[in-house]
Amino acid sequence: MELEPPPLFLCPISMELMEDPVTVATGVTYDRRSIERWFVKYGKMTCPATMQRLSSFDLTPNHTLKRVISSWLDRNSSSSSSTAGAPSPSSRVLARERLPSVLAGIEETPFKVTALKKLRSCMAGDEAARDDFVACGGIQVLGHVMTQALAESCAGGDFSAFQTCEEAAAVLATLPLSDDESVELLLNPECMRPVSVLVQRGSAEARLHAMSMISKVSKASVRDWTLEIDVDDMVKALLELLSDGASVKLKKSEA
Repeated sequence: MELEPPPLFLCPISMELMEDPVTVATGVTYDRRSIERWFVKYGKMTCPATMQRLSSFDLTPNHTLKRVISSWLDRNSSSSSSTAGAPSPSSRVLARERLPSVLAGIEETPFKVTALKKLRSCMAGDEAARDDFVACGGIQVLGHVMTQALAESCAGGDFSAFQTCEEAAAVLATLPLSDDESVELLLNPECMRPVSVLVQRGSAEARLHAMSMISKVSKASVRDWTLEIDVDDMVKALLELLSDGASVKLKKSEA
């Protein structure tokens, strides 16, 4: 069964299967809903994939691609019906052999928030996937993504830069960090400096994710490590988060 759609069928913005593919002036195809949101909600005047300024905002329906996607869906639907009850080749949503390409895609895509949310969803409740993520260099990749996103945010860059940093931290917060090697990777300044910034000025959810990581690190048995962060600022930020617990609808147990 061909469960994973070909990359060509995925919208470069949402990373989801396109329902209504349309092509912009640069020749890149997007799902209509995603590209219209890019133009209208965010007021962008560029092609998201190439960042070229568009001379025209006309959206040309890609009928050929829509037919191919429809045929692929029909084929998989038939295949699913004929193999009902048969064991799946893999019950894993995020197989280890796919992780390198997934991580490379996160570094390359301009839509990192969407890609990171999808990654977090795939890893949820899958302990093996989280272990594979660490083994495939996932912590290093997200550390680099966070550092880059934070720099772009400070420089007044793309609107989603700080959100990218928050979403990357949300993925890292799902890791159990049960071994010294994982903790040492997380202690790299590329990870910990953005984490400390999130504690101080991230959203309520991002602060909780950041403090979760710091808590796990502090309990781990790693020799001769120090956090290159301002502890006083972090404690102040945590107290502000706790005092604001009601407004962000946190349960008492979570606070």
